[in-house]
Amino acid sequence: MKRLHLSVVLALVVALLTACGGGGSTTTGTGSTGASGDVNAGKALFAQQTIGANVGCITCHSLDGSQLVGPTMKDIGTRAGKEVQGESADQYIRTAILEPNAHAPSGYAVGVMPSYKGVVSDAQLNDLVAYLLSLK
Repeated sequence: MKRLHLSVVLALVVALLTACGGGGSTTTGTGSTGASGDVNAGKALFAQQTIGANVGCITCHSLDGSQLVGPTMKDIGTRAGKEVQGESADQYIRTAILEPNAHAPSGYAVGVMPSYKGVVSDAQLNDLVAYLLSLK
């Protein structure tokens, strides 16, 4: 009887951990979700013509390597971790979105990209970062 009880409790614990995600990556109805953001939601946000009162990402940043007002996002998931020594790819992208003048890429003027601090929510920022990190 004790063994059966223990088995039932263990099965319930496993079921609860599975239902709660247990950590790491999960998949939702809207797309794959990394530890901190939804890639598909980030892709949709990136494609918007405006975000709040600011222009949207796609207005100034290409995805195919072509040069627009800002640097291309082609392969940014690979390049971002190499841009600033000691800064992870995740940190670099977050800083670029929230404090774009902190380290503007070579060849691009400081002050052109607006800050999205207070414009995007934490969830939207996480989604954008997850999407951009997926571009490899």
